[in-house]
Amino acid sequence: MSERARTAYEEWKRADEAAREAENQLREAWDRFDRKEGAPPGEELMAAVSRLRAAANEKLAVAMARMGGRASG
Repeated sequence: MSERARTAYEEWKRADEAAREAENQLREAWDRFDRKEGAPPGEELMAAVSRLRAAANEKLAVAMARMGGRASG
């Protein structure tokens, strides 16, 4: 794997982890709401989740392109 591909892969991993953390926060907020222990998640959290997942998906596309479209390297 080239250095550029490895860097892109590492950037995707970091972005994916940030998106997963935000998704977990959103899931927990919905769970609290379902248990009638809190308000539904705010628009800000939902927008952040959407932005973070979109960024991770973009970084994945870059990483895949730099690896020549291979799913594994």
